[in-house]
Amino acid sequence: MSHESIHEHLLISARKWARTAVDAYLEEPIDQDFAVHHMAVAVEHASKTYLASIAPVLLASEKQPSVDDLLILSGNEDKTKKGRAGLKTIGGEGAILRAAQLLGPEHKAPAKLKELRESRNGITHMGWGQPVTECRALLAAGIEHINALLKALPTEPDGFWGTHLEACTALVAQAMTEMEIRYQAKLRQAPRALRRDHPAPVRSRDRRTRQQSLRAADCRSVAAVGTCRMPRVRTHRLRKWPGQIWRVRGGLVPPQALRVPPVQSHTHDVGTRPRGNQGPDTQRR
Repeated sequence: MSHESIHEHLLISARKWARTAVDAYLEEPIDQDFAVHHMAVAVEHASKTYLASIAPVLLASEKQPSVDDLLILSGNEDKTKKGRAGLKTIGGEGAILRAAQLLGPEHKAPAKLKELRESRNGITHMGWGQPVTECRALLAAGIEHINALLKALPTEPDGFWGTHLEACTALVAQAMTEMEIRYQAKLRQAPRALRRDHPAPVRSRDRRTRQQSLRAADCRSVAAVGTCRMPRVRTHRLRKWPGQIWRVRGGLVPPQALRVPPVQSHTHDVGTRPRGNQGPDTQRR
């Protein structure tokens, strides 16, 4: 099997599968399963066509290839026992990735290309089909990738697609329009989703309530009780209260909220500093 024969054989096969896929899509009713399946095969064969155009050995399996595989791909099929009947090449996904790598960083693979391959496997092994709208997007991804390969081969698109060239161009444009519509819709829905996932913080009413309660404890800060200042007061030894409660200007504040910790052996009753001739706020008991 020569270098040219491998390349030409794969190109003819890719063209056949691609045209059959478009035929299935243009039928009434649309046979989306056949369209997706055949387009995925066309993408695989077109990717292998590009690899074979560079060097047929690029079709070798990702895993350790056998000597017979290397002999066939290098044009020495007569030295093998089974010939091309036992040939094992790279898989479809590997061929697409390898071709995209050789196309260079300027080539960006379509977003739906991987989903096209997965849908083909689902149809082949489980009979899982796709909705018509998804079928259109998957076919457009395959057409876009094949067109990029045709430029690198080089092969004219009209010779590959034949009478389906205009239909393929329109299909890609329609799929791109749908993607743009969905993208704009997601942008419009983003603020609503952001408000749902991240609700607004507590507003003025609860904040005013916290401020009023903290002012009663003679605190400067509304953020933390630990910033309360200790008023100048007289302390008197009293009977021990449960919980070690401090009394500050008529309000009850736990001792951990004050800078000066309470004496553990007894409790203090704190009053305001006497003014003028007024007597002490509390008396010794």
